[in-house]
Amino acid sequence: MTSKHDEKGKFNFIGKMKTGYLISGIAILLSIGALFTMGLNYGIDFKGGSIFHYHFDNDLTEDSVRTLINKSALKAEFGEVVVQRVLAQADLGLVKEDLKLEKESTGCEFIIHTEASKEVIEAEDVEPKLEALFRSAALGSFEKYKREFIGPTVGASLRSKAILALAIAILGILLYISLRFEFVHAVAAVCALLHDSVIVMGIFAILQKEVNLGIMAALLTIIGYSLNDSIVILDRIRENTRLKGRLAYDQRVNLSLNQSLTRTINTSVTTLLAVTSLLFLGGVVIHDFALAMTIGVFVGTYSSMFVVSPILVSWYYKEHEKAARVMAEVE
Repeated sequence: MTSKHDEKGKFNFIGKMKTGYLISGIAILLSIGALFTMGLNYGIDFKGGSIFHYHFDNDLTEDSVRTLINKSALKAEFGEVVVQRVLAQADLGLVKEDLKLEKESTGCEFIIHTEASKEVIEAEDVEPKLEALFRSAALGSFEKYKREFIGPTVGASLRSKAILALAIAILGILLYISLRFEFVHAVAAVCALLHDSVIVMGIFAILQKEVNLGIMAALLTIIGYSLNDSIVILDRIRENTRLKGRLAYDQRVNLSLNQSLTRTINTSVTTLLAVTSLLFLGGVVIHDFALAMTIGVFVGTYSSMFVVSPILVSWYYKEHEKAARVMAEVE
């Protein structure tokens, strides 16, 4: 037989509502402060720069090429350097005509992103210096496939499109949850998503981690993860509102959170196992993406329990108080 205590839920989430508001408020204020005072460290995708694509006959690692450039005199001209290994044409089983290759290549290929502008590359003879560095380090035979430049205008355009993508995603979520549940549920879910996004970006501003297109992809993934958790809880609240009508609204919400707790913990733990593996074992290129995901899982799990539900409870009782005042005035 289910006891009255069990119906209300073993852990009093709603009773910790003020504490949750306090923690979230402090975290958001610190994050906004960091964003305004320290600013985001935009990567090459958003600031512009140069891209080199080289093929090496020898099998090299990203770390070896990155370390070679960063320890050379070119570091001052290149600024921030991102080295990414890509599949060689032979690995892909094709030959690109635009690269004008006469035969399938072997070895390895690297795409090197730098902050150096077109003017710096051409005026300072940076490209010949880079190739001379490769020869002096005995990296073996190599060939340049292409060189491209991303101007500041293109970088600003990418930044605007990334922000637009986030805005469209949030508006779409607001519309979907309004139709699927209620408008107040949509507002609570969107508040949680904004809460998560601001805190993740605030932490990146404090740490001065690079923000690029990969981080924006991580942010959209975090929004999806947090939303999924919130919808599960919202659906449970709606079900208990129908089945547990004798309980007060805050007790129904608290019961729903307790019923979803095991599922929330299991989902968070299994997700963290994957993203922390990428964080510690995935290498330099994917490290910041994995860091954003790790922070996002923690913050998203927290907001599903201590942001969405308290907003619903506060809204519910505020509306009932307003209705009671109206009735009293009519009488």
